[in-house]
Amino acid sequence: MPQLGASPAEPQVRKRLSAAERRAKIIADAREVFIEQGVNGARSRDIAQRAGITEAYLYRHFHSKDEIFMLAIDRPLDEMITHLRDETRELAERSDVERVDVLLRSHELLLECMVEIAPLVAAALLSGGGRNDQFYTDHLLPRLRSVLALVIPDITGYPLKAFELDLFVDAMIGIHMTIALEHLLENKPVDVPTVARQVTTMFAAGVGRTGKPAKRGAAGAVRPASAVASKTAEAAPASKTSPEPGASRSSRTARSAGSTAPARARAAKRNQAKDPAAPA
Repeated sequence: MPQLGASPAEPQVRKRLSAAERRAKIIADAREVFIEQGVNGARSRDIAQRAGITEAYLYRHFHSKDEIFMLAIDRPLDEMITHLRDETRELAERSDVERVDVLLRSHELLLECMVEIAPLVAAALLSGGGRNDQFYTDHLLPRLRSVLALVIPDITGYPLKAFELDLFVDAMIGIHMTIALEHLLENKPVDVPTVARQVTTMFAAGVGRTGKPAKRGAAGAVRPASAVASKTAEAAPASKTSPEPGASRSSRTARSAGSTAPARARAAKRNQAKDPAAPA
């Protein structure tokens, strides 16, 4: 018998998502499917079912499964690129921040991004059909190369022309991607602050200044990230990042492909330029 004065339970109203919210949800659900089944193994029907929509409705928002995969990669890339560009510029312009600390922050941001996208990168690397080289050549490598070209002067204190850009990009991307894939495939969390500090120590010997406000730091005197973050409100605190499950196949293949993909991608570009009829 209902209690006196108790109001009847109101039916729950399902929130109607906007088009942008719906797209974001589909991309997030697709990410899970790609990680679980691989890029080639994932079907549009599986993605639609995970998102709670029909396959026809899925194609009202996206042209293809490949587009959804690229967008799943793009979100963390966009965030990293924005933070890397803005934070390195701000830190480099300050007289109370050492150049080595700018380098440390750049390594933290790159490693955080690589850890986040590693499951999707592994899904691409472990797929057949030439997706490996195409993924690096046409998408990941150009985006990372362009942002690194912008921030090299802020990170190092030297003009861009003082560097072999391709070698710098290979080193920065290769080391962080390999670390992220290694930990993912071994199902180990990445201690981002500690690893970034170790990598910074390796790179710091070549960091200098050319009249820039940021001060030059000793190669071995890499301060903890918290020391830099406490000086600027925009520097996000670093944290341990755990890998996502699902990429357990062919760990040696994935690690090797991850560390050499940028160089192989450029070689493919050069071969195509020499012989336009050659396959990409």
